[in-house]
Amino acid sequence: MQTPTEIAAFARFLAAARSELARLRPGVPVGTKLTFAALTRQAERWQPVLAESSALMVTYYPLDAGFAARGPDVVAGDLAKLEIVAQDLPIYLLETGYPSAGCRATEADQAAFLRNLLAASTATPGIALVSLTWLSDMAPEEAVSLARYYGLTDPCFTAYLGSIGLRRADGRAKPALEFLLER
Repeated sequence: MQTPTEIAAFARFLAAARSELARLRPGVPVGTKLTFAALTRQAERWQPVLAESSALMVTYYPLDAGFAARGPDVVAGDLAKLEIVAQDLPIYLLETGYPSAGCRATEADQAAFLRNLLAASTATPGIALVSLTWLSDMAPEEAVSLARYYGLTDPCFTAYLGSIGLRRADGRAKPALEFLLER
């Protein structure tokens, strides 16, 4: 779904699905999951889809175009950008995470991201849902395999995929999980 024609066709489908879901289950949120980058860099492009949605559904991993972590302090500003795009729609962070290894990422940064995410999402009225992506990291060979599935061999991408869990692949808690458990 890239061209304006494809997006318009999907928006029509979404409108029909929303209508039918409203009949079958009134109040159920309807939308489609888009990335933070797509929504904040190309908001106009996705307006036909958002116009037929009852919620803004987004994946949020604060990475740059090269899959390096942008820093744990960007959360509040990023959520403010989403509120502008969402207008009056509730915001569902359907996938949210931060790497703890790889390009410009550490376990301490991941814990700081989680603290900042909880604070910023609490302070952002439009946030209706925050879902953390993975409890556990992947084994290195799993991350390489998944990166290949996505057609990417970039080491930053592989490190990101393999380290967004709140505990290590061997089950030991990382500082982000310890922070959550202490709350």
